[in-house]
Amino acid sequence: MAQNKWILLAVMCFSVASAAVDISFLQEELPNEAFPPKLDSPQAVITRIVSVENRFEPHISYGFLLDEPFYQNSFLAAGLTYSWTEMDSATLRLLSWSKGLTDYANQFSKTAANLQFGRASGPESGVTLAYNSRLLYGKVSFSKGLVRPAALAVIYEAGMIKYGSRALPLAGIGVLNSVYLTKKLSFDIGLRLFYRMYLDPLSADLRSASAAPAESSFRNKA
Repeated sequence: MAQNKWILLAVMCFSVASAAVDISFLQEELPNEAFPPKLDSPQAVITRIVSVENRFEPHISYGFLLDEPFYQNSFLAAGLTYSWTEMDSATLRLLSWSKGLTDYANQFSKTAANLQFGRASGPESGVTLAYNSRLLYGKVSFSKGLVRPAALAVIYEAGMIKYGSRALPLAGIGVLNSVYLTKKLSFDIGLRLFYRMYLDPLSADLRSASAAPAESSFRNKA
């Protein structure tokens, strides 16, 4: 038993001594040159294919709100972007929402209270103005022979959304990734985080047994 302890102690000391060993290389064995990658067409990587400076870009987009439980949250937007530099641009958007209630809202009409969410106004239309700061311009490779220009931008957006006769403010920030299919056609994917005011349908009596509340009886909520 004592012999086994001495063997274990020797192994532990050897391990500690081994961990403290420094490994060094001779200077002449270290690499001291850099080699650029060999490309079939390096000019295609260097040259900027798409230029947007002093250019107008119309666009059509489809989007939806993630925090709208009672009314249709999808919208269609038509916009116009003007770029005064390669990295800076502004976008004006007009938005139009789908009409109707969600399946979640329709469930309340089948309860004992029989709530009619159609008595309150959901989002109908809107207008926003955004400043776009392009952080990155580059190229995306989908295959060996398909390389397309791409841009990544940060968006600062503000505007109004109409609920019935009320126009309520919103402001937000987001990111937009654009892939140019041609010099004049791009496919964009964006995500925006909004802080907005909206008409609260639960702030008035929506029961079918009661008289329809006036629009002024609904409160705004953030």
